[in-house]
Amino acid sequence: MLCKSILEIDPLVRFAGVCDHTGEIKHGGHAEGYGKYSMTEYEKIKRITIPLKGEHLLLVTTEIRADHVKIIRAILDLV
Repeated sequence: MLCKSILEIDPLVRFAGVCDHTGEIKHGGHAEGYGKYSMTEYEKIKRITIPLKGEHLLLVTTEIRADHVKIIRAILDLV
């Protein structure tokens, strides 16, 4: 449900998934001690990482031209 909602935020969002502390993607709050989010820009995509409860991470990728600030704010409102 969370991943589907994130994919509907903007058509430029390419991927949304939840992984555990080992990096294994699981099927879909902030955990204490983590930052609010991390955004990394690569040549062809932007990757947004947001900590969730239970030591899980939400991973979202977008097209380079996506407004990542708008997308991050919308995701933070969801979680």
